[in-house]
Amino acid sequence: MTESAGNAGQASAFSCVRRTSGSVSVVIPTIGRPSLAAAVDSVLAQAESVGEIIIVADTADPLALPSDVLQSDVKVRVIRTGPGAGGNVARQAGIAHARGEIIALLDDDDTWFPDKISTQLERANTIPPAVREWVVGCSVVAVTPDGRQRVWPSKVIAPSQDLAEYIFVRHGLRRGHGFLQASGLMFPRHLGLEVPFRPQLRFHQDITWLLDVTQRYPGIPVAQVARPLVRYHVGAGSVSTAIRSGQSIDWAREHLAGRSARARGDFLMTVPVHYARRERSVRRAISAIAAGFSLGRPSWRASAYAGASLGLISLDLSLGWFRRLRRAPN
Repeated sequence: MTESAGNAGQASAFSCVRRTSGSVSVVIPTIGRPSLAAAVDSVLAQAESVGEIIIVADTADPLALPSDVLQSDVKVRVIRTGPGAGGNVARQAGIAHARGEIIALLDDDDTWFPDKISTQLERANTIPPAVREWVVGCSVVAVTPDGRQRVWPSKVIAPSQDLAEYIFVRHGLRRGHGFLQASGLMFPRHLGLEVPFRPQLRFHQDITWLLDVTQRYPGIPVAQVARPLVRYHVGAGSVSTAIRSGQSIDWAREHLAGRSARARGDFLMTVPVHYARRERSVRRAISAIAAGFSLGRPSWRASAYAGASLGLISLDLSLGWFRRLRRAPN
């Protein structure tokens, strides 16, 4: 294992015609969470060994790595950014330093199933070699802080389906209808260099990059393995827990302006409203709903979700007020 803050490599060391596991560089951005060891272990346990693991530490603190790193045949490198530079800066630094032709991303609080890399490469090899730009994702097992598990998405993206339509348009009332997440993404290294992750962005990072990619390369193959290959931890400790509803509305104004009114409306009626519910703010939920109607054309499913969420926020606040009233001295 090596640690450096050196210059990024200029050329790929793992050259191949067929897309193989030895050409894969795994990039793991981390803020030094204890879960990093499990993430690295899940890469070392792959049925087909990858070319290298690049751990990008956005912290000055020592990292807790698994003990078998030194005995592994896979080269493990640690580079440093920041501290506090952000997940996108760390991802981009890892891509820049990678020596493989293919990048596979993994967040430090998620883990891979043992056949993740081999299964995605099998899917990638159905894309003609002449196609230079492509993205392959996969389904995930979403694990909530209380241990509940659910497979996301309920339906994978169809060939040539518009990405924003797939991700944001509601086809049901539950979460996970359309889903692509960083820990499941695999793509050519040159794509990550030509369309970099936005360094200043602190939330909606992976979907923003995917939207940027599809805007730069219209018609790019975005494939998704239906079987879950990632264990994705939702909620506690995640960047998404710090997102405010107003920030999400502003993001939609900027990044969804050129997308369909339905995708824009459904996003605004669900994602910012979800954050407003977490903030227990009726006012912010109403602001998100108003933006959904003024900036988009939401579906009845998204509208129903927003209305139900607004009702639940009001109920939570009323129950809280009632409990405080009962506890108050006479």
